[in-house]
Amino acid sequence: MVTQKETREKERSSRESLGKFFYDLAKATFTIMVLTNVLTLVTTDNYKYASVIFVIGVISTAILARIAYAITKK
Repeated sequence: MVTQKETREKERSSRESLGKFFYDLAKATFTIMVLTNVLTLVTTDNYKYASVIFVIGVISTAILARIAYAITKK
């Protein structure tokens, strides 16, 4: 029979795993959309496109990190 303590431990472990997943998504989004576009902004004349992707990357990174924080602190 599963005790209440074991159930809470499983839920905590599940939340930690999900939080780590969202933090990893935030890191990947930051790396791909933000850092890559910094190079694009420096080396190309197409500033409009690269700037939009840069802003979307920063916003989506912040959203994913906030979701991960909310999950782990719940």
